[in-house]
Amino acid sequence: GGADRLTKRFGTNRVVAAALGVLGALLASYLLWDSEVTYWVVGTTFFVLAYALGLVMAPATDAVMGAVPPARAGLATAMNMVSRMVAGALGAAVTGSTLFTIYGSRVGAAVAGLPADVAAAAQDSVGAAAQIAAALPPEQGGPLMAAAGAAFIEAIGLASLIGCGIAVAGALVILRFMPPRHLPQDQETPVPA
Repeated sequence: GGADRLTKRFGTNRVVAAALGVLGALLASYLLWDSEVTYWVVGTTFFVLAYALGLVMAPATDAVMGAVPPARAGLATAMNMVSRMVAGALGAAVTGSTLFTIYGSRVGAAVAGLPADVAAAAQDSVGAAAQIAAALPPEQGGPLMAAAGAAFIEAIGLASLIGCGIAVAGALVILRFMPPRHLPQDQETPVPA
């Protein structure tokens, strides 16, 4: 595919680093979003994000598999998959908890006049805030929904900076340490019994 052609032309390290740079820029662009962001902006961003992820994953997997002798391919595949799973779970946990911590603190003023249990539910979830806002009279529900939407979008932008920082740092590490092509293997390493 496209990643293969690009890595043959420019080298794995440059393709992966450039794709991570694009990911970082896209994640940072979430700071520019507001509650009125259009589907076309979100859809286009997610499309480019997915393409950039493909330009990271395919060449990186190829680099891992090309760095080991064929006799160790199973081990390399397992380590590659475990690394992705752990990183994905850790990234989702850290980013998600950061997002909801920021959201809860930003929406706090808008729920100050509500009963404590209702306010706590609205601070815990933007979905709960929307349901609560719909049940309130318009003069109370409208401002709550606007505040919850604005707080959630702001939280997404700020939490995405974690991913942005990791992507940019990863790009720099890859440019510095990853070879552009598979290193030749002089001889196959014997597999211990």
